[in-house]
Amino acid sequence: MKPEHELTTINISKKAEIFRPPIKKLISSFMPSEIEGKENLEHTKKLIKDGYGVVIFFDHFSLRDPIQPVLDIITANPSMKNLRILAPIAEHHYRYSKFVLGPLGYLTEIKTVPTITPNTLERAVNNPNIESGLKIKQRKFTDNYKRKMLEYLSTGGIVLFAPQIKREEKLVVPKEEESKRPITHLIANLKRNKIEKVAFLIVGIGIKNAIDYSKNKVGKYNLKKIYTVNIGSTLTLNEILDRTQGDLRTKIRASDRIILEELGKVVPPAYNKLNKNSDK
Repeated sequence: MKPEHELTTINISKKAEIFRPPIKKLISSFMPSEIEGKENLEHTKKLIKDGYGVVIFFDHFSLRDPIQPVLDIITANPSMKNLRILAPIAEHHYRYSKFVLGPLGYLTEIKTVPTITPNTLERAVNNPNIESGLKIKQRKFTDNYKRKMLEYLSTGGIVLFAPQIKREEKLVVPKEEESKRPITHLIANLKRNKIEKVAFLIVGIGIKNAIDYSKNKVGKYNLKKIYTVNIGSTLTLNEILDRTQGDLRTKIRASDRIILEELGKVVPPAYNKLNKNSDK
């Protein structure tokens, strides 16, 4: 990894510049949305100009969620539209969609990387052989994702990141004793590799007029339904750490709560259950 002062932003190729706009237009035609908080992107744009990589944090209740920030924020803004994008995807979804994602990724230079989610492991819990194989694959995929994430963020790219990891029916803060703290692991990895110039953009996603966010109701792509995209604040890595008193380890461990509470400010009220599920 290069020292921070030597890092340079890597933009997409001319090919991707040509193909991103028409593909965005096509997909947007059956994934409509309403956007709020565009003025909050001014700070993000300044940080990008200064060479910051960007992590977009969003809530995750449906298969369509990761697509909306690409359509409504990244490709819709001059400061972001030519940046490289990294997007994780659950391995079981990647398996049957790679024949579409492969060509799309080639044309647009939006890189999708497979991951093993808790849902996949839960399905295999009664089959030790499958579960063991998945855990080996999980380590391999996680290591690959971490390498790619560091590469993209250290060169001014954009990483899509759902802190809930899997589709959830509500937004809650994880309890202290829970071991899966993805934002903690992300920030610890950035600090370990001395990547400081990273900004975190908070985006709340919902469905217009929805009151039920159960997986059976809205867990799929919800084509033609109008999504709401509420753009929140942008915090730098150091700003997140400075919000907590104590040593570096304590500050890093508090990052999951800080980001999820910021996310709670922009997600639909029907989805936000933070106050009812606090671990205080």
